[in-house]
Amino acid sequence: MNRKLRRKYAKALANKGFSIFRIKPNEKVPVGKGWQKEASADASHWANGLDFNIGLATGMDVIVIDIDMKRGVDGEANWKKLCKKLGIKESPFQVKTPSGGRHIYYFAPKGVTLGNSVSQIAKGVDVRGVGGYVVAPGSEIDSIMYEVIAKGVDPIEMPPELIALCQKSRERADDFDIPVGKLDTKDNIKSAKTYLKVARESLEGAGGDATAFAVAARVREMGISEGRCLDMMLGKWNARCVPPWSGEELAVKVRNAYSYATSRIGADTPEAQFADDPDSSPTAKRKLTRVERMNQRCAVVIVGTSYLIAERYRDAQDRAKVKLFGREAFHVAKVGDFYIDQDGKKRSTSKEWMVSPNRRTYEGGFTFNPKEAGSGDDKFNHWRGFYFKPLANMSPDDAKKECNLFLRHLKNVVCGGDMKLYRWLLNHFAHLVQFPWKKPETAIVVVGEKGAGKSLIFDVIGNLAKDNYILTAE
Repeated sequence: MNRKLRRKYAKALANKGFSIFRIKPNEKVPVGKGWQKEASADASHWANGLDFNIGLATGMDVIVIDIDMKRGVDGEANWKKLCKKLGIKESPFQVKTPSGGRHIYYFAPKGVTLGNSVSQIAKGVDVRGVGGYVVAPGSEIDSIMYEVIAKGVDPIEMPPELIALCQKSRERADDFDIPVGKLDTKDNIKSAKTYLKVARESLEGAGGDATAFAVAARVREMGISEGRCLDMMLGKWNARCVPPWSGEELAVKVRNAYSYATSRIGADTPEAQFADDPDSSPTAKRKLTRVERMNQRCAVVIVGTSYLIAERYRDAQDRAKVKLFGREAFHVAKVGDFYIDQDGKKRSTSKEWMVSPNRRTYEGGFTFNPKEAGSGDDKFNHWRGFYFKPLANMSPDDAKKECNLFLRHLKNVVCGGDMKLYRWLLNHFAHLVQFPWKKPETAIVVVGEKGAGKSLIFDVIGNLAKDNYILTAE
């Protein structure tokens, strides 16, 4: 499948409001371990010429029934028996998987949260809920595509009979304390650290005990041992709690989460989620060609009757940057990038890429268009999108709690307690986020003594669009 068609699938899913993220080409494993943070209704990752598979996060908005045919177990037959027995209505939004199975998408009713399960509601019938994901339509495994069965339809709300069945299946398994795989691996620790950076902190008087339990249970499912979980939560996550837990108090919360969990330790790692999935068994990982590797960071951009070569990279502050080269300068810069062919001759990778018909090229030149993050089919877009994912599925009060320190600084320090000025400033910043392509009609001037926190305002707001934020004066 060409990249334009893959991008259309990603955009269609994003337009439906699904949270999508990148999956490695020809695989079912996320590109990065922070896929939960990346997942959003944003298809910009598929607009830059890279050919990722598409992951779709499940749980809060959508729940997927995953029907498999494996090892002599007929998931389709078992699912049909369930539907007939309980009167379950199938959602029309369905996807055929490369192995011949099906993904049935349901909208999650408000207030309903379901976890992940494997062959619990019926043999060969899995549930992908909170913290899980599926490989979305438009993706491919060994050139076989995940196909939408009926186009132009939307999921329906999950029926109560199916919800009750899924909730009943969440009773504790006999082997709940037996790890699914190895604990405390480098990847598991990295995933848990990424999660703890955005996990809700405990607030006294606002369900703090339950929050600490839920966070520990989530870390447990990510393949982290009890002791390591306690050590990790005692770090920056605990420092955000109001008030912070003592070591003894938090140890009790973590111990309870590990003692009273219903799922097995490590049940939510990507490897565990797809361990029994026939079309997710290890595939022969295709090695990228030299041209494909160059396409990951370089592109030819036509400018008038000439062209430039743009190379993306990240600087020491992890900000996206672009280098521009003429042809000769590009080859000089890449002189060390070569290979020896079968005849023993030295070949230049950059020159091979330049003459390849599969080279990434933008014929429409450069643009800076915040209406669409990432580069489109014809233009190289310098706008890279927002760096952070919005606090979705949260009430305004809960969202404010996530930003309390910054909001108090704006209101009490910057605005001196003036509520009218405070609301104006919030609206100004909201305009920057909601309409980044529109220049505001006013500019903000902050006057104060050194050390009062003036630069903090713009550091926080600027970092929302970290890759396109520039400090022009100090």
